[in-house]
Amino acid sequence: MADLLTSDQVNYVIWRYLQESGFSESAIAFQADSKAERLDPIFRENVKSNALVYLIQRGLMYEELVARVDHDGSVRKPDRPFRFFPKVPALQVEEDEGVGSDGNQMEEDDDEDADSVTIRSTKSPAANSTTSMNAKKRDIEETVVNGVKSTKRRKKLSNGLGEDTTMQDAVLSPPLTEDMAVTNGCDVGIQSEEIAEIMVADALVLQEGEGIMACAWNPAVKALLAGGGAIAKIWSVPENATSAEGLETVSLPHEPSRDDADKAKITVIRWSPEGDRLATASYDGQTRIWNATGGLLFTLLMHDTPIASLKWNKTGRMLLTLSCDGKINVWNAMTGHIVRRFDLEEELSDIEWTYEREFVASAENGKVYLFNLDYNNPQQRPLSHQLHEAGSIECLAWDEATKSIATGGNDSTIQIWHRPTIHDTPRTGRLIGHGGTVVAIAWQPNASYNPDAPRRLLASASHDTTIRIWEVNNRYCLRVLKKHLDPIERISFSPDGTKLATGANGAVLIWNAETGTATHVYDRIKTRKKTEEGVMEDVGEINEISWDQTGTRLAVGEGSTKCAIVCINTKPRQEEVITEV
Repeated sequence: MADLLTSDQVNYVIWRYLQESGFSESAIAFQADSKAERLDPIFRENVKSNALVYLIQRGLMYEELVARVDHDGSVRKPDRPFRFFPKVPALQVEEDEGVGSDGNQMEEDDDEDADSVTIRSTKSPAANSTTSMNAKKRDIEETVVNGVKSTKRRKKLSNGLGEDTTMQDAVLSPPLTEDMAVTNGCDVGIQSEEIAEIMVADALVLQEGEGIMACAWNPAVKALLAGGGAIAKIWSVPENATSAEGLETVSLPHEPSRDDADKAKITVIRWSPEGDRLATASYDGQTRIWNATGGLLFTLLMHDTPIASLKWNKTGRMLLTLSCDGKINVWNAMTGHIVRRFDLEEELSDIEWTYEREFVASAENGKVYLFNLDYNNPQQRPLSHQLHEAGSIECLAWDEATKSIATGGNDSTIQIWHRPTIHDTPRTGRLIGHGGTVVAIAWQPNASYNPDAPRRLLASASHDTTIRIWEVNNRYCLRVLKKHLDPIERISFSPDGTKLATGANGAVLIWNAETGTATHVYDRIKTRKKTEEGVMEDVGEINEISWDQTGTRLAVGEGSTKCAIVCINTKPRQEEVITEV
């Protein structure tokens, strides 16, 4: 006779079912009550996906057999089909053109002027249009074509029942040894938080009315800030500055594009690691390298479409550029000469250096490719098969301390690759918990990292309006930060790793990275209201947030309006916050 199931075993298969079906919040609550995760190392090798459904189906088959056997042991023919649930009359549903032969359900976007449809796939969790590098690239493409942001939108994947998830590498937050830390509380009541409100009038506005696509503080000279939209500038901003009047400013002249003056607008700005050079990229595909005083050193001309991303390697001797058509160029930043050129068939979303002569590129097909320049014929290969099931990787980050790559995708998960090389397949892991597209990830700066007692933190932001802090080495979620009212657009750790800045729809929050407490808030339109659909009014996305080297000032690129500097040394005030139910 088979062993009877214990309550722990039943709890485990229920917990697995909730994860595999995408019911992340229910899984978190059930995990906190049942402690089912403690059984994962014991059962996960032998319990297959869909175990709960399999057991129920087998049980129903047994019940059907029992119903056909009389008390004397004879088998009779059933007079009606066996049913566990009573038969429910079928709903009369009009034929919908949105249901195709492939089983994917099509639904119209809510916007009246949208001319596209949303695909709800049975294979992918939620995904909306993003403000990550992947989406930034698409926004750039739209602007080039139309001169303004187009109303035509790409197909989006919305939440649905996914394929079976292999739980061996999947870890659901939070850890069972502690309660999930949620900044707004878990029960009905009132909690006290200290939060300082930074008024819009107290922000130092450097550039207004021209639009800011990018801004960046110099990593070595704390007073230097570069920003760009219609034009690029370098400002010298002393710590005691209260007004833009009288500040030393250097304009970086970008010659009008060959066919369109608007294409000279800036898309990306990056200082070199030593802060002695500045790279600016524009819509016309040109990249320029300047010295710290604004002198033009080189103009790089090998791209034909807007630059979506550019990255310095850690010595500042080489520069990577990625254009919207997916082409990658590797430049010698000391001479301005091109070193290598790569053109993959896949659509690429971002690039990142891993070593001095190795880099990775993420693709919209869910893969990550590794490139090595130390061969006569530069090698490239995918690190693995597609791991982001919904397809697209939205963000990419390299951690120098642990030699790991993190990627976030529109399947709501985060993937970790540890110590990838051109020859070896790295160990992988998956972080599960978000309920929407992961649009931004950031490793905590490793000034305090101790290899003998490693504790590696990763922050992730999602369109589910939350930020999560993960302990990557043990693969669990430390905290869920819930105060934003809109999908998150940008996140950035302060240089010392003690603070985390997050931006969404005109609002920037500063958090204590260790405790998860919100300490400061800057909301440029505090009086905005919810629309009839229940979402907050759109006041313009946060294009960029950048810390100065002291971690006391934050530059905010406020989309179509301005670049503002907010000081984070304001003393917090006591505020009562009504917690969520």
